[in-house]
Amino acid sequence: MGQDKFGLWQRMLQVHPDETDGYRRKVLQLVAGWHLLTIPLGPLLAAAQIAAGESHRVSVIWLVLAPVLTAINYRLTLSRYGWRVLDFQVGTTFALVAASLVISPDRNATTMALILPVLAGALCYGLRRVLVLQGLALAVVAVHALTMPSEDLGSLIGAAIVVIAAFAVIAAIVRLREHLVEERLREAREEASRARALLDASFDGVADVVGGCLTVVSPGFEAALGYEEGALKGRRLDEVFGSQLSGAEAVRDAMPFLDAQGELRYLTVLRQQISGPPSDLEVVAVRDRTRDQMHKANLLFSDRMAAVGTLAAGVAHEVNNALMTLVGHSDLGQIHLANQDLDRARDSYASIGIASDRIASCVRQLQRFGDARESEPTSLDLNQVTQATLRLARHRLRHATQVDLHFADELPPCFADERSVEQIVMNLLLNALHAVTGRQERRVTVTTFLEGAQVGVRVADTGVGVPEELREQVFQPFFTTKGEQGTGLGLSISASLAARMGGSLRLEASDGGATFCLRLPITEERATPAKSEPVPGPRETDRILVVDDEPDLLEVFRDFLLPASVTLSASVEQAKAQWVGPYDLVLSDVIMPSQSGLVLRDWVAREHPEALPQLVLMTGSAVGLEQAVAELPSEQRVVQKPIQRVALHRLLATLRRA
Repeated sequence: MGQDKFGLWQRMLQVHPDETDGYRRKVLQLVAGWHLLTIPLGPLLAAAQIAAGESHRVSVIWLVLAPVLTAINYRLTLSRYGWRVLDFQVGTTFALVAASLVISPDRNATTMALILPVLAGALCYGLRRVLVLQGLALAVVAVHALTMPSEDLGSLIGAAIVVIAAFAVIAAIVRLREHLVEERLREAREEASRARALLDASFDGVADVVGGCLTVVSPGFEAALGYEEGALKGRRLDEVFGSQLSGAEAVRDAMPFLDAQGELRYLTVLRQQISGPPSDLEVVAVRDRTRDQMHKANLLFSDRMAAVGTLAAGVAHEVNNALMTLVGHSDLGQIHLANQDLDRARDSYASIGIASDRIASCVRQLQRFGDARESEPTSLDLNQVTQATLRLARHRLRHATQVDLHFADELPPCFADERSVEQIVMNLLLNALHAVTGRQERRVTVTTFLEGAQVGVRVADTGVGVPEELREQVFQPFFTTKGEQGTGLGLSISASLAARMGGSLRLEASDGGATFCLRLPITEERATPAKSEPVPGPRETDRILVVDDEPDLLEVFRDFLLPASVTLSASVEQAKAQWVGPYDLVLSDVIMPSQSGLVLRDWVAREHPEALPQLVLMTGSAVGLEQAVAELPSEQRVVQKPIQRVALHRLLATLRRA
């Protein structure tokens, strides 16, 4: 309750934001607080007079006018004109006292009242202005002495001595106050200089901030933010950084920042307050981390591509085996049809479908693993992610080692980035494969588990293991035991990815070989199993436009979508010429010789925006357009080739419901 009252009092004394000087704000708050407290004094004095039986002494000025004027002074003191109002109030007080001397020249108390405006000036002004006020007051006393009767001059001299002594004390107090402020500013500047010297040694640039404004800005500070020299001095800090940097003290590491040219940069920003009011000194230091961030991203991509390269031979082997099955059963199917052996022909075409699925799955997994785009953490089934990674690596593993799998039942989901988990598991599998190569016993054991609030996957091998003296170095960048075959980045990057997801990657003690364990935090979210529902096929009333530069694929899509009315276009130009909407589905390839599917999308968005929700882009690999495809709006549908007939029917049904 006491804190609430204090907060209310602070709000009632809130000075206009245009007044940025800390000391002046405090003075205005003190004067406004005095006015606020004295508002009820007039009515209280009148009430006391009435209670004492002297109601005839009650004055309308004290009862009504004084509170109203005091309230007006209170509001004006807190306004943007507060300091001018304060000047006026000091001057008015001085004039009233001087006028009182004229009205009541025989009262020494009136002479001594000249101390009041000087005291008020001492609160507000510096020594020079206070001395001017004191000089004016003494001049009033001198004029008064010249005009008063000689028999009263003695009492005036006594009052004047008291006033002069008071003025001397006031002047000394004002000078002491200025001295303390100067000392505080000097110490703050020295502290700021020391801080700048330290920060200059470790940051690209440093700036001093006084009252929220940049006052001293180093060239390196402006260069790191992409500004020309001298462009930042005098600007407010919140205008430069916006809401990204808040609080009296803040450290932001690798903060994304749009520079003066609108280019994306990454900055490490340190903001340190040196002193409070009246100076409000701060130091802000920046370091340009753009190259570091790009280098880190390149290292992650390089490690992923190294794994893709290692897997390429195994993937090619798997694809070739599937192609052999596909080609062989294609020939056999034709022979069986010629012999009218429909059962065996049906079996051959079923085998063709299985082989095609194997090829599509293998290529899709390799494309997905090599995707450089970042993904957001989601609720994952670690068993499923591990199995998918094993399927991608099995083409290398199964001919080189024995793989034992031990998956925990009903493993709770973890909260992680799926691509990062795949990259870590793949790295551990390939390291284990390298460790057992050339060994008599070649076995890799993969185990998933639940421990407390974490799930994990453990990869153990029967290799030579990691010597005790090297165990603490395996996660250091560029440390490798593979010689020229290794980059020394895999485990370092994997450990960094695990830590970024709130988990850990550790080398565990084992009797033989090496055992690496990835742990990730679990989440309470549970995946809802998809309901298997029959997919309705195309209808005669459906109108569909298919755009692809491959004639064979156009024929396949037309047959897939019968009995719908299907228009086939071999190019974007032809699709524009054939356009007769509305369509239930517009299916366009992305990569085409003349104009891409992205050009068609832009044209549809501009000329036929009502058809944009029905437009679906398809791609096998958007070579050269990966970034453009990645930057498409989230509501834009993009599907991967090859597209199965059932998946195409499901897509059409989804668009109908939308």
